[in-house]
Amino acid sequence: MVKCAAGTLKTSLIVVTPAQLFSKWAGESEKNIRRIFICAKKMAPSIIFFDEIDKILPKEKHLEVWMSSIEAELLQQLDGIVSEMGFITIFASNDPWNINPALIRPGRIDKKIYVGPPDKETIMKIIVSQLSKIKAIKYSADSIKFLMSCLDRMTGHEYYYSHSAIMQIIAEIKRRLFEKYLYGKTDVVLTEEIILDAVEKIPPDIPKTLIMKYMNWSKSVRL
Repeated sequence: MVKCAAGTLKTSLIVVTPAQLFSKWAGESEKNIRRIFICAKKMAPSIIFFDEIDKILPKEKHLEVWMSSIEAELLQQLDGIVSEMGFITIFASNDPWNINPALIRPGRIDKKIYVGPPDKETIMKIIVSQLSKIKAIKYSADSIKFLMSCLDRMTGHEYYYSHSAIMQIIAEIKRRLFEKYLYGKTDVVLTEEIILDAVEKIPPDIPKTLIMKYMNWSKSVRL
């Protein structure tokens, strides 16, 4: 989503992960943070995207001095941002309840956005988009409808499919179809057997209890 936003707005994108940020050398991680914000200013308009921010600014306090220095440096850089600099920061986390509360307050974060699992309409668009890229595959509206009914039956009322799980199902379908293609069939048809086999191999991966946990956290944090 961030890549799409940067492409649509025609802005530079700087992606920051814990592995890229942290260094074993004393003081180097803090320098990396300063470099990131200097670079964002020079490349403006730009977006800084911090992935897994709960690993960079964890809720649980660390005894290591170097970790505290990193937190202090990042918060200081965020406090120094003004709109005229021409860039924004976006933070992502799968465990928002593990983020340092010092980060989650008005002035440092202005808005929180919950990105939930794809709904039925989105899942159908993903499936059709992916399958239509392979010209050798023949599929009908009925086969897509059957696939959607299988997914619906698998999720029930307790689970959801993530985008990555849907992509795994599509990859499994493509693998089966490619096998048929290798056996000399120029036009390969998407059958119910192939669909059932793929769906049964990739179960839904997001429990409803996790969704409720996100909702409860969102209510507890006011921005």
